[in-house]
Amino acid sequence: MKLLSKMSRDELWAFWVKYQRASRNLSLELLGRKYAGYTNDASSLASYACNRAVMIDCRRRGDRVGVRVYELCAETCLEGLSVTALSLVYDGTGR
Repeated sequence: MKLLSKMSRDELWAFWVKYQRASRNLSLELLGRKYAGYTNDASSLASYACNRAVMIDCRRRGDRVGVRVYELCAETCLEGLSVTALSLVYDGTGR
């Protein structure tokens, strides 16, 4: 799967649609293993995808304030995620 930080707007929305209310099975499929909080991690990743997609829309419209608001929202979704979940967002360099 492509890293969330590298996905297009449409890919991010598709990810959100699939994982916004992920079952245990979908969460396991996404994250590859069960651990404490894995379903919450899947939900947080879906929220990140949604906020990043809106941020991309704001950037296209030239809405700098909106970009910053949704960028902060997306970053907040990543707080407290497991290393497993974060590896779906960024590569090892943090980009």
